[in-house]
Amino acid sequence: MMHPKAGYEAVYEETAALLDWGFAAGDTVRAVGELVTPLSEQPKKAAAASRRRAPRPPP
Repeated sequence: MMHPKAGYEAVYEETAALLDWGFAAGDTVRAVGELVTPLSEQPKKAAAASRRRAPRPPP
């Protein structure tokens, strides 16, 4: 929804259409991936290890 059609309401109409499509297609399409478990939900040891492995942002 980064470049909606012209008009103030267009972004909302396009977003609604996308969400409608997604919910309607939910049982017929294959996912391309999965979300990771948030660090706050991981056991303490796993969360600490994830933070150590995380790459640092460039300066």
